[in-house]
Amino acid sequence: MRLKSVYRLLFVPFVIVLLGVLQFPKYGIQQVEPIGPYLNGVFPEALTDSTPAPSFLSQTGAFINLETLEPSDGLIPYGLIAPFWSDGAIKTRWIAIPNDGTHDSPEEQVIFDVNNSWRYPEGSVTVKHFEMNTDLTNPSERRRLETRFVVQGPNEQFYYLTYKWNEEGTDAELLEGAETETLAIRTANGVRFQQWQYPSQENCVDCHRAISGSFLGPSTRQFNGDFLYPESGQVANQLATWNNLGIFTEPISESDFDTFITARAIDDESATLEERALTYLDTNCAYCHRPGSIRTSSFDARLTTPLDRSAIINGFVFNNNNIQNARVIAPGDTAKSLVYYRMRNIGNKEAMPPIAKAMIDSAGLQLMEDWILSLGSGVSTEEETAIPSELSLSIYPSPFTNQARIAYTLGSPESVTIDVFDATGRRVRQIKQGVQSTGSHAVELTGHTLASGTYIVRIVAGESSISKLVVRQ
Repeated sequence: MRLKSVYRLLFVPFVIVLLGVLQFPKYGIQQVEPIGPYLNGVFPEALTDSTPAPSFLSQTGAFINLETLEPSDGLIPYGLIAPFWSDGAIKTRWIAIPNDGTHDSPEEQVIFDVNNSWRYPEGSVTVKHFEMNTDLTNPSERRRLETRFVVQGPNEQFYYLTYKWNEEGTDAELLEGAETETLAIRTANGVRFQQWQYPSQENCVDCHRAISGSFLGPSTRQFNGDFLYPESGQVANQLATWNNLGIFTEPISESDFDTFITARAIDDESATLEERALTYLDTNCAYCHRPGSIRTSSFDARLTTPLDRSAIINGFVFNNNNIQNARVIAPGDTAKSLVYYRMRNIGNKEAMPPIAKAMIDSAGLQLMEDWILSLGSGVSTEEETAIPSELSLSIYPSPFTNQARIAYTLGSPESVTIDVFDATGRRVRQIKQGVQSTGSHAVELTGHTLASGTYIVRIVAGESSISKLVVRQ
């Protein structure tokens, strides 16, 4: 009897724990804290002279304690599986989604999309904090640089704020424009100096585009993985946590998570080289390089676009940077791969990204080199080029003086018309009309007879059309 009692004492708690695990799965956050739109009304719906943003970070109410950076109630911490390269900065992120203690109405919920950008309720705010390790021999030596806010106003209009920390690290002041600072970084071999750019609103808009969702980062592919929630100490899948909190307008079945396209970290040895390389392009390039963007390359860097329809492998480039037979990615050849070339440039117009880059991402560059070389050279980079799945249009350069190159791609044979209109909408020139084959094409727009000013180039291909602005100097 005594032995049975011992078994019973051991077995019953085990069953209770097992049932708890089965019936009550752990999430990073069990209950949301209420928070009002615009960080409880601290931020205005839109920035004007009469409705400015708070002048100091301490006035925003985003943190209970600036010394410890303890976030205010209602701010949800989050992380990304494969974050954007920011010159080696250490980043911490939070988001405030308005709610009254439960996310049970459209004004408190996020519209979920498996492959595309999520849509947020008005008054949502993201907070991203940047620090730099100033002594590479001592990881605890950090300097606070800046804290950025993205605020969603009415009708999905956004504005962007940068707060620069003082040297003491006690508070941060709102910047009115861009600034650049030289950081001294101690290394094992001495001291190196690194430029850091604090962005203006205009700089932020360069990447945070409506076409890419404005709230960059949070997405199905970046959230479908584990994250350590600081307050609870729980490691949990972020999608599952948000789903359990009711943040999404429609609940998601967790059994479907394995079917979602998911980002893979640069050092994830369980992922293939291609998965990691394509994730890197998705994170660092896709906010601009996607259908409908104004950029000068037609490839689609989104991880959700099949590689054979992305125009990445052997993809046509409009500005080859004087590299003969350059392609977006030339299999087996880093010298002809424009992505690799631009990744290893800094401090000039050939660098990518073109702003806020003062250091080469050595790990990212090595990943791209390994992937390019692994592709071999089975396809000629001179004759066969990849074809994007959608109509695209790019104009380079703009502004132009004598001549601009209008480059476009067709996913299928179409009847094509290209017209140029002035600022009043009057057609001033037709530069192309006729049926053209699938693939990449280009025509020249000369400045002859065009006065200085802004013009609209419109391409119509079948039932699709794109219009873009070009400036004649």
